[in-house]
Amino acid sequence: AISPQEHQHGLMFRKNLDAEEGMLFMYTGPQKRVLWMKNTYVPLEAAWFTQDGEVREMQHLAPFDLTYRWSQRDDISMGLELPEGFFERNKLPDQGQGLHLDMKALASSLAERGVDPAAYLRAAGGQGSGGPGPAAPTAAPMP
Repeated sequence: AISPQEHQHGLMFRKNLDAEEGMLFMYTGPQKRVLWMKNTYVPLEAAWFTQDGEVREMQHLAPFDLTYRWSQRDDISMGLELPEGFFERNKLPDQGQGLHLDMKALASSLAERGVDPAAYLRAAGGQGSGGPGPAAPTAAPMP
């Protein structure tokens, strides 16, 4: 999810997800981030990443929960929503310690969409724009 529309819609209204399916929310600058489960039918888990692609936090997200689930850290640039149990099924470390996103693959995907990877990914060669980007789902008011 890059555009405001993608951020706002997220995985809403999906009745199911394949075991390996999810959504990556990308932002142009590091700060506290938030997800919520408005109109989301499936239980999810979320991983928060810094600009270098390293997972820093994980949270469980219950269906239809309107509680804002903020990151604890203020240097978050990406959030990944996956079906509940993804990390356990794939035998990934508790809390994702030491896990990294494939930054080259992300840079390639961004470029294919006509987006400058340096605006989002430090490891792609840029430091990001420094701009705040959307910190909350578009439909969710900031506290």
